[in-house]
Amino acid sequence: MALVAHKGEDILFGSIPDTLPTPDVARLIPFELALELEAVPLAMEDGVLTLAVASLGDPKLIDALVDITGHQVFPVLSPRDQLEAALLRLKALACGESSDQIDHIKREDGMLPIRGVSHGDLDDILALARRTGVFTSRELAVIKELVEIQLGNPNQKDYRSFIVEADSHIVGFACCGPTPMTDGTYDLYWIFVDPSHQGRAIGSALLGEVEKAIRRAKGRMVIVDTSSTRPYLPARRFYQKHGLRKVAEVEHYYRPGDSRLTYAKRFLQDTSEEWK
Repeated sequence: MALVAHKGEDILFGSIPDTLPTPDVARLIPFELALELEAVPLAMEDGVLTLAVASLGDPKLIDALVDITGHQVFPVLSPRDQLEAALLRLKALACGESSDQIDHIKREDGMLPIRGVSHGDLDDILALARRTGVFTSRELAVIKELVEIQLGNPNQKDYRSFIVEADSHIVGFACCGPTPMTDGTYDLYWIFVDPSHQGRAIGSALLGEVEKAIRRAKGRMVIVDTSSTRPYLPARRFYQKHGLRKVAEVEHYYRPGDSRLTYAKRFLQDTSEEWK
């Protein structure tokens, strides 16, 4: 790694190791803050915490990290792609998943790419939704409608979907978009994974892609609604595990005995721009 001058200080620039930091070091910055600040703890030595960062453009960043960690910090400027991969590994540690599960998607880009929807995907997406066993016929019709809107008008800004493929079949799907009549709020409309591929961090990777897209658009918040019924318990645990907090409940919303639970996650940005 080479030292380069930055604002009169010696700033280290280099690659991020492929391994996770020790748990005690990783816990110094809660994952949600690490994601927002784009700062990954790497190591602690002699009371100084080394951090990988994407940028030092914000002069308050170091002061904020000192306050958060309670330690002197030394930033290492790192390539953004490596930082994003390190954040996925950090998420694995925070969520109790193995780093191998997270890295499986990164290492096998040719097998499990994350991409947008394209013509020819609709039947596979609907087949995937049916395999989950939780969606009603009306919900399947809505999924179909949202995908058709995207395929029929690639320039529309209301919906954006991501899919994960394995063995030439779609095994993960997520759809999100800006919430009408709000400033910087986004809805996560759907996110689901093939039951035969669960436990491989596909859902985590999809949610990470959604959050990355929202942050790029300067979104302030993501909202997701889900059912209170037992089949949706894994979904509720998934949202909580990834930093979404239950903020509202409307009893008997979907049908008697089936309440709507709303989960939300706020980002540091407080402005919005056109969906890209």
